[in-house]
Amino acid sequence: MNNFNPSSMSIMAFFVWAVAPFIYSIGCVMDGVRTPYILLFTSVWVIGWSIPFVYFNSDAEVNE
Repeated sequence: MNNFNPSSMSIMAFFVWAVAPFIYSIGCVMDGVRTPYILLFTSVWVIGWSIPFVYFNSDAEVNE
């Protein structure tokens, strides 16, 4: 683990974060849960997607 690369961790996190809503939606359909929970989860998902981009952009500006 001496050569641990944080960027590979963030790529994995992005992958999990991108796949999670589809798994969740399938689970909702299987359970017969309808629109409100899917909308709630989707809004949280979109907000969660925006956070890393804001963080990385501000971090890049600080590094410059």
